[in-house]
Amino acid sequence: MSRDAVCPAGDGGEVERLRGWRAPDGARVADEVTAILAGNGLVGSSMVRATWTLPSWPVSVTWARHLVRGQLLLWNMGHACDVAELLASELVTNAVRHAAGLVLLTLWVVDGVLRCEVGDGSQQLPVLHAASDDDEGWRGLALVEELSQAWGSARTRWGKVVWFELELPCATGPGREVITLG
Repeated sequence: MSRDAVCPAGDGGEVERLRGWRAPDGARVADEVTAILAGNGLVGSSMVRATWTLPSWPVSVTWARHLVRGQLLLWNMGHACDVAELLASELVTNAVRHAAGLVLLTLWVVDGVLRCEVGDGSQQLPVLHAASDDDEGWRGLALVEELSQAWGSARTRWGKVVWFELELPCATGPGREVITLG
């Protein structure tokens, strides 16, 4: 990324900065990182958003995990990192495998709900499959179905968006602020 991106250090308690991420061919990864804060900052805001544009490369799944975890840590929402990181990586994996072009990853927090959206250039909507014991794939959307409060997909003018939502419990504890959204 051309701007600093964040990911957790080994123990998840600190934030480590990664500088100058580059694609395997040396090209800079797209830098469409935006953060829109409603109000005068995160605390007390009703909506926050972060968006990244990723190339359709397998390594983008790793980048997406780091970006989701880093953003949630910056928003003092570390309690949501594990599930959000897992589910976002499943959606980005599907976009990289089944679509062409750029992948758009967006995190929204509105009124105590985290919404993750992954957009790609394919109009083909995902279908939840029941994987058999012998199947090597088809489990990603089952994880999204099981671990999220809601999920879905919609066609857009440029492709589709697949999303999931997680309810956010109030995060308090040592070194954490009470975050009220709404």
